[in-house]
Amino acid sequence: MYQRKHVLFQIILLALMLGLITSTGWAGYKRINEPNPADLMPVKIYQLDNGLTVYLTENHETPRFYAEISVRAGSKHDPSESTGIAHYLEHMLFKGSRNFGTLDYEKEKLHLDKITELYEQHFHETDPEKRKEIYAQINAESQLAAQYGIPNELDKLYKTMAEQGLNAHTGAEETVYKVGLPANRLRQWAMIESERFAMPVFRLFQTELETVYEEKNRSMDNKGWIVIEAVGELLYKNHPYGQQTTIGTVEHLKNPSLRQMYEFYQTYYVPNNMAIHISGDIDSEEAIRIIDAHFSKWERKELPEPKTWEVTPIQGVERVTVKYQAEEYVLLAFRTASQNHADAEALILIDMILDNATAGLINLNLNQGQKLRRAGSRPDMNNEYGAQFLWGIPKDEQSLEEVEQLLLEQIELIKTGELRGWPKRRRVVLAILAESVGVLIALFGFWPSEPPATVSQTEEIVQTEGERLESSLVDTLKALLRAPQALDDRDSVYRAKIRVKSERLERIAQTVLGKGMAAIGLQKYDEALSYLNVAIQAAEDDSAKLGEIYFYIGLVYHEQENFAQAVEFYDSSVSYTPGSSVAWNNRGNALSQIGRSMDAVASYDRALDLRPDNGAAWFNRAIALGDLELYKEALASYDNALIYDRDDNIAWYNRGVVLDYLGLYEKAIASYDSALYYKPDDKRPYFNRGIALWNCGLYEEAVASFDSTLFYRRDDHEAWANRSSALGKLGHFDEALASCDSALKYAPGDSATITLRRLIAEQMTE
Repeated sequence: MYQRKHVLFQIILLALMLGLITSTGWAGYKRINEPNPADLMPVKIYQLDNGLTVYLTENHETPRFYAEISVRAGSKHDPSESTGIAHYLEHMLFKGSRNFGTLDYEKEKLHLDKITELYEQHFHETDPEKRKEIYAQINAESQLAAQYGIPNELDKLYKTMAEQGLNAHTGAEETVYKVGLPANRLRQWAMIESERFAMPVFRLFQTELETVYEEKNRSMDNKGWIVIEAVGELLYKNHPYGQQTTIGTVEHLKNPSLRQMYEFYQTYYVPNNMAIHISGDIDSEEAIRIIDAHFSKWERKELPEPKTWEVTPIQGVERVTVKYQAEEYVLLAFRTASQNHADAEALILIDMILDNATAGLINLNLNQGQKLRRAGSRPDMNNEYGAQFLWGIPKDEQSLEEVEQLLLEQIELIKTGELRGWPKRRRVVLAILAESVGVLIALFGFWPSEPPATVSQTEEIVQTEGERLESSLVDTLKALLRAPQALDDRDSVYRAKIRVKSERLERIAQTVLGKGMAAIGLQKYDEALSYLNVAIQAAEDDSAKLGEIYFYIGLVYHEQENFAQAVEFYDSSVSYTPGSSVAWNNRGNALSQIGRSMDAVASYDRALDLRPDNGAAWFNRAIALGDLELYKEALASYDNALIYDRDDNIAWYNRGVVLDYLGLYEKAIASYDSALYYKPDDKRPYFNRGIALWNCGLYEEAVASFDSTLFYRRDDHEAWANRSSALGKLGHFDEALASCDSALKYAPGDSATITLRRLIAEQMTE
């Protein structure tokens, strides 16, 4: 099986390269933007004759490029009776084409066509018994089709080319496919992507549906999703923004239509509705020629008339309450403007003043002021409408009404322009703007023609403009932008950022505690302990400082794997600073290492009480619960961890193991599939997935999964042995014996494999 796959790869690439050699009559392209001296990137925009738009910008700092292919179609465009199609289609675009992802497309197509027709019958049938019969036929055909499909071949192909960040996302307006590759792989990228989108095959539809189900299940357990969906329904009462979720409804996911998915693809995945964006170590002229050679064969099509929805104005305050198992939470939403509106840039800047994670009004007044447990804001602007969200989590015994009032007070400060302590915060605001310089340039499209020469000159301009325009916050912010980041010249933004960071590090290093922290970073642990012990004496009765110092001492012992000693100092740390989520989390880790799993769970619980979005604490808690064999609780904890870190392939893998322990093999398979989606070259999920498939009686698929394990580790005798067992179940005794022999080659004395080989040999003689 491995050899056949390898040869197929070579055939595919050869066929694609032959296509490149013979396709010399491509259509053509033209540049559609003028050079802009003020554009630091500088972007070249082209359009192929078929309408495909291409954005190219050169950056030669590293020998790689990053590419996105975007489609102007998202959940807003889903049919109302089949919500979630745009997102599900995104998943299916990773399943290959007629030439890759398959061992024999012509044979596979016979079953795929039947599957499409059966799903359509299932979609329209209302009788439960008949639907059950149809689904049984879908199962049978899916198993027959699976013998020709090669799971994750697109991922594996890109892995051989050292990809980074292969992924995609679906929003309300768009679906975007992305990958980063070495600079010398641009031509191969164009070959693969042009075929991937021109002739996709939606194979392995049924198993992928399980992955989408899991996403839906997690969203239904996520307080953020629950609340935002309820608020969205009020904000957009007769618009898909509020009435259709990206993942879709449970009812629609249970009753998918493959035909509607193909229709969605054929309608919107056309060149005049798509764009390519590439940035990196490229030659723009060469890149556009390569793109033209491969993508010009796509055929332009007429697009349907865009639908329009009238959203009525909100009349006064509207409220909604939802219930869920988590901490209380307040979300305020204001209807604003679309991202193409003239006020969009002002709204973004207002959001930055509210919450920029460091020095916004909410950050300083509510979070650092400890008036709320946590709070923040974010804008959400789409093509037709927009909204501004503010959220807050109450402290113990604090009412939701008080949270709401505190958030509204920050809005009032913006309305009146009363930014208390503004002169003290100018440097911080400038630093924040420096972090977002690319966004700001894109928004405003200019740099100052004569940048100020010094920091003091910049601050003088800001102070003057701030006083003159005190009544208008937005104008004050634009005044800031006229003197961005105290630049000495147009190219010094990065030097300015480095200077700020260097000054900060120098200030930290001047303290004894800072020297101890630096020593930890350099793994000079004895030196670190010396500094930290001196710091304890200097801290005297400063509880916050003592809590921090004891935390770092605990960290030293943790790094030295002296976990019992680490626990003692973490205990001291949390006694002085019980509000440190990080300290409780590290304490849990150390407790787990010395076998105190129950105590570790309690420590993680304290960390999560303080910071419910601590994905690492949810993950570590799940491991400790697994050690205690509390598998249902561990499963729930992994689900929470994945809410905050969806692409954690280890969490997906561990979750699959827990599901195996619970005997939920089909769900375990879906979890292993998710692990492989985020890290296709990890052999462990393939192996466990093979075991789970074996337990489901899906022996052919189990063999394929063990083959994938062996693709990455040829000497895995357990994979060879389990592969042999699955082949024996299928009656392929010769192959089963050969697989046993391979297992014994790598583990000659393994008694279980010897017994298995004897049983297979006996079956052959019966």
